[in-house]
Amino acid sequence: MPDIYTIAEFVIILIISGVCGGLARAVFDLGTDNFIVSILIGLVGGYLGLYLVGQFALPVIFVLPIGSKAVPVVWILIGAMILTFIASVIESLRSRQKKTRKFQGHKPRMKY
Repeated sequence: MPDIYTIAEFVIILIISGVCGGLARAVFDLGTDNFIVSILIGLVGGYLGLYLVGQFALPVIFVLPIGSKAVPVVWILIGAMILTFIASVIESLRSRQKKTRKFQGHKPRMKY
């Protein structure tokens, strides 16, 4: 049977995901200006963290009880950091590729 959240529980989970996503974005210097992006990073990171817990039988470190459910805050934060690390690597590769493409066809003028 699927978990059914009340609106208050859902809003609290969104806030926790947003804070964890914002912390992960701040650690990797991707900006903290957009809270919706932080919420998305926290939600996807939470699923990634819970996947890692299930696959590798890792201990659940810090659990925050919300209603009848338990939210593993540390694993949401770890999953968000992994996801943000991947995004920062992709962003740095993309910016490096733009720089090399920018200077590829440019020939310096000779001064006489």
